[in-house]
Amino acid sequence: MTTIEQRDQAAQWHAWIAENLLRGVSPYDIAGTMEASGVDRSSAEQAIASAADHPYLQGARVAAEAAAAASAAKLASNAAAPGSSARAKKYAWWLEVQRRAARLSSHHGELPRVTNPSAEEFLEDFYSRNRACVIEGAMESWPALERWQSPDYLKSVCGDAIVEAQSRGNAGGDAATLSDANLAKSLPFGEFIDIVETAGESQDWYMIANNGAKNLQPLLPLLDDVAYAPFLQPDPARTFLWYGPKGIVTPLHHDLTNNLMAQVRGRKYIQLIAPHESAHMYNHVHRYSQVDSFDIDYDAFPAMRDVTIVDVELGPGQMLFIPSGWWHAVRGLDISITLTMMRFPWDNEFHEFYDSYGEL
Repeated sequence: MTTIEQRDQAAQWHAWIAENLLRGVSPYDIAGTMEASGVDRSSAEQAIASAADHPYLQGARVAAEAAAAASAAKLASNAAAPGSSARAKKYAWWLEVQRRAARLSSHHGELPRVTNPSAEEFLEDFYSRNRACVIEGAMESWPALERWQSPDYLKSVCGDAIVEAQSRGNAGGDAATLSDANLAKSLPFGEFIDIVETAGESQDWYMIANNGAKNLQPLLPLLDDVAYAPFLQPDPARTFLWYGPKGIVTPLHHDLTNNLMAQVRGRKYIQLIAPHESAHMYNHVHRYSQVDSFDIDYDAFPAMRDVTIVDVELGPGQMLFIPSGWWHAVRGLDISITLTMMRFPWDNEFHEFYDSYGEL
């Protein structure tokens, strides 16, 4: 029999779930927080799904969207008011000052490299400065560096587990299109491995961070092969597996959080562009660019001629710190396995005050 205390606790969780869904927090992050608080992951996901489908919540969402639309209309009206255009121009001027100042450095266009920094060094030199870098030597103790080179090993650990991955087919477009939930397919991990390992150079199947909510539990045993660096906090719910064939691409975009990219198998080519170049990035919607940075059409996007792109080749055992707001595009040079990690010991909740999800 359920006690009154248990009923009260369940009611509190239900209210908390509804509140966060209405705030736009992803079901994945909600489930992760509940799991960290001792709630069974499967039970948490069921409760979240039930709440999302409840007519009361759907009605509340309609009301919230109406209120947001009214607020957006008010903001649009304010944007047309005297002075708003001048403020926008002032912000653009400030970015241009930063851009021109950066170009005065003799190291402009270079990416710093550091060997196995302490948490304090990483915080002071890179994290607090929103400064990208390559990190060497921080993965030397990872069993994954050797074990994950073998598809048979991966199958032996999780081959029968049902996972989710993007099946892009001939889909094109920006990073939003290619990570859309409509392209997500479920299949045994062993079957996915066989597809990737025999695909040759391909743009089709790719396991990405957006599949992380479905893959956390099925692939959790693999994280036993990972040793988190001192500037990271161990958190499987904020650790994402990327696995794809040679030639796979993630188009140009920026993230709303700081990310650490850990290359386990194969090589990846990454293009990095500093945030102060944002006015030149043809950012048409949310956090995505219209530009194919691997084959730039300078006639269509002439401002890109004046953008500094930093090229990085990341190999096994290397990490790349990509701060929030840094534009980046990624291409697999080989069959590759990458982990991205977001749980740092410092503030990384920049998405909480971001409000530019629509067209820009």
